[in-house]
Amino acid sequence: IDFTRAYFPKLFTYYGEFEYDNNGTMKLGTAEGGKKIRLLGVNLLNKYINNLEYLNEYYLKTIHHEFVHILNQTKDYPREFDQVTPTGYVNDTWSSDTYGSGYLKRGFITAYSQKEAREDVITSESDWKKMMIEAGSTGSSLIEKKLDICKRYYKETFKIELDDIRDEVVRRENDVINGLVDLTDITVNE
Repeated sequence: IDFTRAYFPKLFTYYGEFEYDNNGTMKLGTAEGGKKIRLLGVNLLNKYINNLEYLNEYYLKTIHHEFVHILNQTKDYPREFDQVTPTGYVNDTWSSDTYGSGYLKRGFITAYSQKEAREDVITSESDWKKMMIEAGSTGSSLIEKKLDICKRYYKETFKIELDDIRDEVVRRENDVINGLVDLTDITVNE
């Protein structure tokens, strides 16, 4: 509870529609100043409520992703992370035909993670294993180095085991899909 009080965003704002960047990609959310998360596309939430793949892609992963930005804006991540694949970050061309595939073999967990170091994030354990096979020995080695840096950062900085957080996130995602959580009720209970 102390971690949540200290680092959980103090403000969430919700926007009905998604936004688009100049390169034509859809923006799902933003994190600002270590205190605010903006979640986009909430008017379409009911469309995806019973589909874990879409719910994850457009909402749940976005919230987790933006929360990581909140943490990084509060306590900076180790810059050695940036040096694992220093020449691989391609800014807004991440969505181009050139970089839209093959990213795992280049040491990136998603096409978007090639945008810049602070966008390079991970996924569930089962998906992780599949991705590491696809990444091959070179890509998986680079990705594993990044994961080790992240695990150390969370352990040393926040006293958090990243694997435990991942397991809890997956459990809660399943609660949403199984109807145990009502996403239309944003009431805050004390």
